[in-house]
Amino acid sequence: MRQYSHYRFVFASILVGFALISSAANEVIPSKFVNANGTNLTVEDAGRVRAFQIDPKCRFWKNFAPVPKPDFAGQEAVVVRAKTSVSPALAKELADAKTWAWLERIRKQRLPGELKAIEKTGWRVAFSDGTQFLYRVTAKSKITIAGRPVTADAVPLGTKLVLKARTLPSYDTWLVSATDAITTLDAEEEPEADRPTPTPPKATKAPRVTTKKSSVPPSRPMPSNGVAVGRVVLILVGNGIFDVLIDGRTYHITVTRDTKWTVDGKRASIHDLTLDLDVRITYRRDRFGRIIASKVDIP
Repeated sequence: MRQYSHYRFVFASILVGFALISSAANEVIPSKFVNANGTNLTVEDAGRVRAFQIDPKCRFWKNFAPVPKPDFAGQEAVVVRAKTSVSPALAKELADAKTWAWLERIRKQRLPGELKAIEKTGWRVAFSDGTQFLYRVTAKSKITIAGRPVTADAVPLGTKLVLKARTLPSYDTWLVSATDAITTLDAEEEPEADRPTPTPPKATKAPRVTTKKSSVPPSRPMPSNGVAVGRVVLILVGNGIFDVLIDGRTYHITVTRDTKWTVDGKRASIHDLTLDLDVRITYRRDRFGRIIASKVDIP
C-alpha cells in the first residue's frame, strides 16, 4: 500500500511539474503598449519594459476583430500571450484589453449567438452586443438541432444557438458544441463591465417614488411543465421557434407539428404570431431541457 501511495505521489508530482512548465512557457501578460517595430514588440508590464520577438503567426486583435498588424496607441492597455520558455520570448497573440476579455468569454463560457454565415473554415456568429466571431468548426464539433445531431452545413442561417468553445494550441477557437436548446442563460450572460460599450441613449431622470418593500418573491425558472403567459419578443417561423418575456426573463419556446394553435378559440398557426403579443402557452420540457409548446392560445 505504501508503495502504491508512493507511485501516486510521484505521478501527481510529474503532472504538477508539467503544469508549471506549461504555464511558464505560455504567459498571459496584461500590460501597456509601447511600440512595435518590424518583428520586435515592446510593452510596459507593471512599470517594467519587456521586449518580445513577434512570432510570424502572431494574431492581433483590436476593437473585437482580427487585424493584420499591431496598430495600438502608446500606453494603450493590451494583453500579450507569449512563449517565455525561449529567448527572446515570442509574442503569440496581442489584443487590446477589452477585446481580450471578449475573447476569453467566447473561449471559456457558453454563450448565446445567432448563426450569420457558414464560411470555409467555420461559422460566423453574431452576439447580442453587435460583435461577430468566426468559430473554427470541424467534423468533431458536436452540433444538435431539435434534439438531433446534424452537420455544420445543415444549420439554417439565423438559427439561435448556445455555443461552447475552447482554444487550440494554434490559438484557433474551436467549436466544441452548439445547440438550439436555449432555455435561460441568465447566469452565463456577459458581465456588463466587460461588454463593448455602445453609445448610451440620453437618460431621463425619473421622479422619485417612495414605495414599500415588495413582498413578492423573485421570479423562478419555469417548471418542467405547465401553463405560462408571456409577451412575444422574437419569432423565427422557419425554425419553429419564438421567444417570450415572462417576469422580466426571456424564454425560448420550441413548437412542433403537434403544437395546437388557437386565435379566439379558432384554429391558427405560428404565422398568426406578432411581436408584443401576449400569448398563453401550455408546455413541457423535453430531456434536452427545451420548452416544447403543446398548445399556444393567441387572444
